[in-house]
Amino acid sequence: MKKALALFLAVLMVLSLAACGKKAPAPADVAGYVLDAFKKQDAETLKKYYAGNVDDLAMEDEALGLDESDPEMKAAAQALMDKALSFDYKLGEAKVDGDKATVPVTFTTYHFGEAFAGYFAEVFSSALMQAFSEESESSQEDLEKEMAAKLKTLIDGLDKKDATAQGELTLTKNSSGEWIADEFTEELVDAVFGNMSAEMESAMGDLFSGWVDEAEDEAEDEPQP
Repeated sequence: MKKALALFLAVLMVLSLAACGKKAPAPADVAGYVLDAFKKQDAETLKKYYAGNVDDLAMEDEALGLDESDPEMKAAAQALMDKALSFDYKLGEAKVDGDKATVPVTFTTYHFGEAFAGYFAEVFSSALMQAFSEESESSQEDLEKEMAAKLKTLIDGLDKKDATAQGELTLTKNSSGEWIADEFTEELVDAVFGNMSAEMESAMGDLFSGWVDEAEDEAEDEPQP
């Protein structure tokens, strides 16, 4: 009996020493945990390693403010979220400064900016046509459904995951000595979407420039008084 008790205490001591010697995950490890959890929409893991509001990272219909009353836009949003969460990433070397750490991330995803630039070009064109017409409310609703379907078609048409963007994930060490990822910045979210805002700005700039050039050409062709 004494031998069994001594063996049991010895095992407890070994397990205790092993637990004490276990190191907390490094900043790059935690960055990987958070990004993987975001991709998988794993709220439990995010709550453990992410300091921001986990609900803000939820890509569900309710969180996005979508419901069954707008099935076309819901389908477009779902198509966008499915592709957005399929991003690939590569972590760089973490830089640690006391209780703060920064992990550079290279994201690879789709050219979402191109799809949205095409969508807004269609919206702008349709809005101009609608401004000079006397369409009924039902016709406007039909147009909205048509534009939502157009957006989904553009998103579905993104078949090459070759847009790259650079981002940074910052982390803070808590009182227990564990690294926790800080809240995602707007720049990091934009990088997840392949720098969509910059791509859209460029594409829309080219689009409007083309319209201006076309208008100027038409003006030059008009007979002068």
